[in-house]
Amino acid sequence: MTFQRTPSGLSNLHVFLNVDAIVFVEGGVSRTLHEVQSGEFDNESDDIPFWQKCFAELGPRLTLQFRAVGSKPTLIAIAQQVADGVVTGVYVAMDRDFDPLLGLAITAPRVLYTFGYSWENDVWRQAVIEEVFYTLCGVCRYTVKISQIIATSFARFERDIRWTTYGDFLCVKHGIPLLPRRSPQRVMTEARTSAPAINRTALHLCIREAKAKRTGAMSAGVRIKTDPLLDCCGHVVGAFGYSLLVYLFKKFCKGTTYPRHLMDSVAIDKFFERIRSGQLVEVRSHYEQQLTA
Repeated sequence: MTFQRTPSGLSNLHVFLNVDAIVFVEGGVSRTLHEVQSGEFDNESDDIPFWQKCFAELGPRLTLQFRAVGSKPTLIAIAQQVADGVVTGVYVAMDRDFDPLLGLAITAPRVLYTFGYSWENDVWRQAVIEEVFYTLCGVCRYTVKISQIIATSFARFERDIRWTTYGDFLCVKHGIPLLPRRSPQRVMTEARTSAPAINRTALHLCIREAKAKRTGAMSAGVRIKTDPLLDCCGHVVGAFGYSLLVYLFKKFCKGTTYPRHLMDSVAIDKFFERIRSGQLVEVRSHYEQQLTA
């Protein structure tokens, strides 16, 4: 259908699909703007369940179709068209990454960013991990207590990743990502006999690789403060949260394991349960303001 090959085609697409709007998200196969305008997308991605739940819980009551288009540069291009008023009938929902710190965030109705670096940073919290464990593991929470293990693991993770998160920001600012986005498990220890942690040897190797790629001194330019849990690469935070659950299941549930996509789904549900119960007020406000703009 040729009407899809222009910005106006995107604007009218929701009418032909009999929905209120189209929501473009990350994940799936990376596609160009032309391919998206031509109607190409994926039905499945890790981001769709989060944003679908976000709209259902905190957004206006709309009938929506979610389309994963993979590439964030493509999403940014669509978001700019939305901000300029060229495209209507569309939402763009994406990870914020370091965009606000780099001055790259697009502020406009229907352009949505996660609260933390990515939805993994928002979802994979200590309390959420605890609830996922008790939901999937058939033990009594008053007999098997895991909160201290989780708290200790998070404190160690936060300490070990603090300066690397800032270093990752500097590297991204200069076009040299530091933390491995596609293989985050690379910088995690194996959760066999002890809780997962940052693999310092692997992390130092990533740092050496980044240093080898730089062409000069790297500076933030202005004073920047990063939060090790909110601003750390989301894939690394997600890998840590998943690895911690795997360790807890092995320790207390006779080695029971669950696939990552299932744990992600349960974690997303538990995250929004906490928001619904009145917790995470700042996070809730962030999403409500964007969704009702």
